[in-house]
Amino acid sequence: MDRIDKRVRGYLFQVGYEKWSIVHSTVNISMVMTSNIDESLNARNKEARELPIMSLLDYMMNLVMEWNNINRMTAMSTVTGLGKKYNEVLKENSSLLQKMTVEHSLHAKKGFQVDEIPYPHAMAVLDYTHIEAPKYYSAYYTKEYFKKTYEVSVNLLPDETTWDLPTEVLDNVVLPPIVKGKSGRLMKSRRKGLYEYLYTETATCALYGKQGHNKRTCRNARDN
Repeated sequence: MDRIDKRVRGYLFQVGYEKWSIVHSTVNISMVMTSNIDESLNARNKEARELPIMSLLDYMMNLVMEWNNINRMTAMSTVTGLGKKYNEVLKENSSLLQKMTVEHSLHAKKGFQVDEIPYPHAMAVLDYTHIEAPKYYSAYYTKEYFKKTYEVSVNLLPDETTWDLPTEVLDNVVLPPIVKGKSGRLMKSRRKGLYEYLYTETATCALYGKQGHNKRTCRNARDN
């Protein structure tokens, strides 16, 4: 780290490993700012990363345009107040509130503060007081915000000579980091964080209820 920039080392130690290293982080995945977009891209470009740089850039550009077009069409066809995904969450929580018992607990889950989605116990209170649940969903889950996210088309970056940049940006010179390539084979996947181990679901057989395998790989089913 000192070889790259000595100023960075003190800052990183001051904020703590858990703030910038997924391996040391103990928070839920929804609190990690880069979790969704980078994992979505990594899941789709594993093979493309083996291509030459220009072919990789073309692939990534076409992929983002494809995603934006699909999401824009989905947003335009949405007829509910919430986006399609969160409207399904609303329906599921509405059905769960009919068969739940709220018990007193000294340990706050803080699920609403993280997700900004009313959980079934909160839905039960809203239903009892005749308050519409969508009002307590984050505004970012609504159809209007969904449309705003994808209403602008993805266009190619214009030529650098046509850019209108302010003077303070032009005067700010950003140097590339001084790095040395590591020996050995490069990692193709990152190390997992604590929350990924805590919330990993174990496969369960739908036929016999045993864990460790699913219905398709069940030996008893094949024997029978």
